[in-house]
Amino acid sequence: MTIVSREHYYITIAQWEHVPYCQWAGWVDAQATNHRKLLYLMDDDIACVGHLKRYAGMRYLMLQAPALRYEGVKANKVSAFYREVMNLADIVEVNDQSVYNPQCEVALRQVGFLRPVGSFSFQLTNMIDLSQPIVWDSNWQRHLKKIEGLTLDNVVRVDEAVIEDYMSLYREMCADKGMQMPYDEAYIRALLADGHFRLFFEQDAQSRRVAALLVHTSGSHAGLLYAATSNLGREAHAGFAIYRDVLGELAKEGFGTFDMEKMAASTHSTNAVYQFKQGIKGVLTPLNGEWQWCRRKWMPLALYLVKKYIWKRIQA
Repeated sequence: MTIVSREHYYITIAQWEHVPYCQWAGWVDAQATNHRKLLYLMDDDIACVGHLKRYAGMRYLMLQAPALRYEGVKANKVSAFYREVMNLADIVEVNDQSVYNPQCEVALRQVGFLRPVGSFSFQLTNMIDLSQPIVWDSNWQRHLKKIEGLTLDNVVRVDEAVIEDYMSLYREMCADKGMQMPYDEAYIRALLADGHFRLFFEQDAQSRRVAALLVHTSGSHAGLLYAATSNLGREAHAGFAIYRDVLGELAKEGFGTFDMEKMAASTHSTNAVYQFKQGIKGVLTPLNGEWQWCRRKWMPLALYLVKKYIWKRIQA
């Protein structure tokens, strides 16, 4: 494993078979802050951007789903990659939101990675086959029958007006739900500067943008990143219409699968999102999920407490 330049990294993975959205430049640039250093890690068959931070004198390295030269890279090659990564930090965490692969688990366990004390990410997704007719549950069918006067706006040219319309929708949704805005205009601008991220709006009869989906694409695969619906949109059932129209558009363009992302069955508010996304009939699919390696035995519990009580993350 070597640390390569940003330019070399993206030129190389552009030719690879499996590149998750978290490895594309738009996502990496949007996530980058002054508090972390980016490491472009690569060997012959595996590549991953490392987000390196320092806490209390410790080096903390966060990795997401790696890019693979080809599907089915052997466990021993994956193990060799992570074994070298362990030399870069005191704590290494992997949050791999790719579809579960036992070879990934074998590779991580063989070099000393374990499941963390507590999980703070999503472990399931709903995978939709776009080559087949979409099937909706009875709740979705009722809402879809009520839709009138809504049309899909497939954004081709991204400008500041487009970004502001999207942010306005998201701000309104957050205000209604009592949530803080998780990102700003610069974040969305960085994503949409990369052609692997696309924005769709649903418009009403007055050409008002009342719902939005921001999706990621790679090869024949696409997936949900963010969604927002205004009060006007909810009254018009635009949250249902935009999924129907976007999935139909992507199918026409030749995409084969769509990942609904972030499926969290629970006892808190995320369960409503889970039930909504399950209304589109697909395959409930486990993910590789979270893995952790720590140089000291006390670090896993300490990191759990930091996440839960200082960073105040919701356990999945």
